Amino acid sequence: MSARGGVKSLVSFGSGPSVFEYMLKEIFQEDLNIVVTDYDSYIMERVGKLFPDIEAEVFDFYHDDVRKLVRKHKIDCALLIGSACSMDDKTYIRFLKDLKKSGVNYVITFEAAITNNYVFLKKRIRSTMITIYYYLRKVDGWRDKGSFHAYERSKYQLEHIFAASGYKMTMLTPLQDYKYIYLLTLPEK
Repeated sequence: MSARGGVKSLVSFGSGPSVFEYMLKEIFQEDLNIVVTDYDSYIMERVGKLFPDIEAEVFDFYHDDVRKLVRKHKIDCALLIGSACSMDDKTYIRFLKDLKKSGVNYVITFEAAITNNYVFLKKRIRSTMITIYYYLRKVDGWRDKGSFHAYERSKYQLEHIFAASGYKMTMLTPLQDYKYIYLLTLPEK
């Protein structure tokens, strides 16, 4: 079995334990080189030992140069399964532009943090109410102890990011856990 579209080398960003990527490697065998990345060096070390047929690399969207990774492994397809939401809009656009400049033909992104206008408004109102509540109570030393999880985006915001990157966007059939799946391809010349 060969990879469709002439894909020979795929990189998966934010792969974590890389189980899905391992299954892809089992299906395509030698026909597809797979590189997995994550910012966690311990996980990438363990993945490298557990799945020796997959290349594992530490990669941070904010500090590492994706162009070097693409050149090193001759990547022609990038996969992001829920990991794009860890980037702010500016970083996401730069990341996609760098992939495009490096000659990555395809980007498949499963967008995880999607919001609609109602949910966005509801969160804004709640956030404002909490801020006012603590201001009125004058709680000394109060700090938000929450942690960052993801940047939420609407479908419109995603389409703006993809257009700014220079890729042609196609929305794919939704899956149970991912309603917004996009295939980004190089525009025809």
